Amino acid sequence: MADVTITLNVNTSQINVHNIDSESNFGQVSGITNENYTTNANAGDTITWQGLSSVSASDVVNITAINYEGGQMFLIKII
Repeated sequence: MADVTITLNVNTSQINVHNIDSESNFGQVSGITNENYTTNANAGDTITWQGLSSVSASDVVNITAINYEGGQMFLIKII
């Protein structure tokens, strides 16, 4: 079993309802959208989601939902 951390990086000074995809990312390479971002995990792994501001350590990024689309279920923590 392993711990897998997924970090959502957000430009908190520029993001709004119209530019979410361009102002947030998971650190993926150019050409992979946030919607198509994937990560590998194995059964028994703990997946931790964290949101971080790319602008200021004092800005808070809250992840309020994760869409689960099938496959084996993992233990998911949101920090």
